[in-house]
Amino acid sequence: MTPWLVLVYLLNFLAPAAVVGAGMTLAEWWRRRAVVHPRSLSVAWCVYFFVGLDALILGLLVWGRDGKLATYGVLLLAVGAVAAWRTRKPA
Repeated sequence: MTPWLVLVYLLNFLAPAAVVGAGMTLAEWWRRRAVVHPRSLSVAWCVYFFVGLDALILGLLVWGRDGKLATYGVLLLAVGAVAAWRTRKPA
């Protein structure tokens, strides 16, 4: 594998976590409907991205392949669970 192909493969591996993280960050921002500091948005994206990346790595270790539909399901469940935890209302 050439270095260019390794870079393309890594970017394609990271892309689902980045896109889902961005979508959940925008959903969190929209749900708050308030002025939010850009730093808190970047922290939210990082949290969602790394949770999604953990799910993708787990799927790669369990199934030995990248791109399984079950891995993407786990990605959505994991990021959704963290989003529910982050946006809960205090008791």
